[in-house]
Amino acid sequence: TSSLLRSDNQPTRLYRSVQLLGGYSNNCVTRTLNASNTVFTNSGAKRWHWEPKRDLVLQGFTFSAFANAIDIDNFDVNEVEQRIDISHNRFIGGTGQIDISAEAGLNTSLITLKNNIIYGRSTDTNCVLRIFGDSSDDTSVRLVVSNNTFTGNSGGDMLCFGLIDIPSFYNNIFFTNSGDDIVG
Repeated sequence: TSSLLRSDNQPTRLYRSVQLLGGYSNNCVTRTLNASNTVFTNSGAKRWHWEPKRDLVLQGFTFSAFANAIDIDNFDVNEVEQRIDISHNRFIGGTGQIDISAEAGLNTSLITLKNNIIYGRSTDTNCVLRIFGDSSDDTSVRLVVSNNTFTGNSGGDMLCFGLIDIPSFYNNIFFTNSGDDIVG
């Protein structure tokens, strides 16, 4: 997994749609949507910084005590709508902001966070989870945040979002986070 992380400030660019699916059994024969089956840890100075140029699905992982930022962002997509789906993951402990952004080109993009747990993460920035859309004219980014648990996070507000045209929040639990739960 070290090839997924970068120590420099350069992102890993994903030029095609990518589905990164975890939850496989030990022998990789069967997949159960269980995030505890596939665990990422990072105790060093490297960070997860991906720039998806198309769609991205990140599903079924545990980021355990993951140090440094987790960035999934891109602002140089031309006229391409993006679908970013972050679902059935656990972000347990660790430090650094989780940053998710999408550009809409001349279309409408969608960022979906569903069935995730963000627990015990600390950051020295103003938000534990930051979600941003596209500021260009004639574009729209929709955000759906559903069935997530955000608890015990510290260092700033829990979830901050901006430049989102249609934010939707359903059935989420926010409990014992420092700062405000949602800032938009």
